Amino acid sequence: MSRIQGRRFLGPVIVLVVAAMFGTLLVVSAGWLTKPSERLPVTAAAAGAPTSIVPDPPAPDPAPVIVRAVAPAPRPGTAQAVLATLTVRDRAALTGFKRSLFGPEDLDTDHNGCDTRNDVLRRDLTGFTLAGRSNGCAVVRGTLRDPYTGRTIGYHRGRGTAAAVAIDEAVTLRDAWRSGAQQWSQAKRAQFANDSLNLLAVDGPTAAKRAAAASWVVPNTAFRCAFAARQIAVKARYGLTVTAGERATLAHVLATCPNQPLPVAQPFRLGGGPSESTGPSPAVLQARLVARAKARAKAVARAKARAARAKARAAARAKARAARAARAAAKARARAAAARLRAANKAKWAAQAKARKAIALAKAKARAAAKAKRQAEAQARAVLRAKAKAAALAKAREAAAKAAQTPSGTTSPTTLPVLPS
Repeated sequence: MSRIQGRRFLGPVIVLVVAAMFGTLLVVSAGWLTKPSERLPVTAAAAGAPTSIVPDPPAPDPAPVIVRAVAPAPRPGTAQAVLATLTVRDRAALTGFKRSLFGPEDLDTDHNGCDTRNDVLRRDLTGFTLAGRSNGCAVVRGTLRDPYTGRTIGYHRGRGTAAAVAIDEAVTLRDAWRSGAQQWSQAKRAQFANDSLNLLAVDGPTAAKRAAAASWVVPNTAFRCAFAARQIAVKARYGLTVTAGERATLAHVLATCPNQPLPVAQPFRLGGGPSESTGPSPAVLQARLVARAKARAKAVARAKARAARAKARAAARAKARAARAARAAAKARARAAAARLRAANKAKWAAQAKARKAIALAKAKARAAAKAKRQAEAQARAVLRAKAKAAALAKAREAAAKAAQTPSGTTSPTTLPVLPS
């Protein structure tokens, strides 16, 4: 190898060795710089003791401490506190539900001379105008700040415009029926259907969508806490139950407003707005109220009559079922008695047949015994005859022998005795 080739070979080798040494120095210096507290003691280095460039293992980190936040108890009187007191139970079936079971609509349950719809409209509408000579009852027009949607709706009384504003229940009648109202009286159901705490003036189309939907959430998020609190207040006031899912949903809504108070029912007050001079006179309005009251009384009477007829029909059906059951029981007893009689007769006939068989068997045995006796007697007579015949024959032979031995030497004719047959 020439000098030039040797230099070419040694050059890269020297570069690699230098780079390796430089890298080692960098690693060692980086370890010391990052952990200066892990250097050897000064006394050991000064004494010339052997040292190591590998630092001691670090001390283990302390175990983490987990702190769980405890939810504060709900304040007394809030919707959350009352929600915790409601009874949790599955909903009952909707069997037998009818709107008429909650009484006629728009009753005057507080006896202030005005129906429930107009009472709620006066409470929830703003800037409303009352019908003249209606004693501060009927609302002609007004403005509603709809709680369901948050929109502003104009209300005008009339066939084609009044449907824009509906009176909706916070706890629907169907929900109440499945949560305990089945066991209520007619008066309590009518009171519930016209309770101001459970009624709200809302947007009519939105209320219709709620009635048609299987599950529904208030579109206006700002009203959800107040709506949940109103539902809780109504159910607590009437002792209605909630399902586990319903309770969880209400608790989830109230988690954003833990201090939401319960609404309080306020009595309806007449008046509160300007009146128009048009309209019927107070006497006419009073006559109409009387006519409505009479019509409602007739409707209640008809409902009671229908209930009485239904009760009578049910009693008649129950009586007929009891009579059928009695007849069936009598027939069953008669069949059982006949079966017992047949069994007794069958046993009697079997005993008689057994007795006849025993008698026949006894007679057969007697006949067999008599026959055997006759045969034995016949055999005995035959033996006696045979003996007599043998004796006669012996006597004849003896007589013949004597005759043969007579002195004259003559033989006399032998006369043989007649033997019995």
